[in-house]
Amino acid sequence: MNVSLKLRLLVPITAAAFLLGCGKSEEKTPAAAAEATKAAASSAMDATKSAAADATEAVKPAANTQADGLIAKAQSLMANKSYTEAATVLKDLAALKLTPEQQKIVDGLKAQLQKYMSTDAAAAANKAAGSLLGK
Repeated sequence: MNVSLKLRLLVPITAAAFLLGCGKSEEKTPAAAAEATKAAASSAMDATKSAAADATEAVKPAANTQADGLIAKAQSLMANKSYTEAATVLKDLAALKLTPEQQKIVDGLKAQLQKYMSTDAAAAANKAAGSLLGK
């Protein structure tokens, strides 16, 4: 959560706590005043934690959507036999924080990519050897 959002949340909460604490009231004992201050601070902390959790949850879907898009792109590239481009996309995926399901898909794609690339390399070697032998 950025600092300006924290400040926007903290200022009104602090002002409300200050105004509630400074109003005319009966004589409070120091213990009662301390309890009132503790309660106000606790409520401010709870509000700040809640706002931080909400902001964190708002960012997660965007990251997951980006990862899902890259996974789909890698699958498409592999289907079109664009293995080097698919490898680049999989490297980009490694930089993202993935869900366990997404990580499982990416691991499977990496295994497929290695298999396809080795199969294509073997086929190319056989073709080259065949052309050298005049077949």
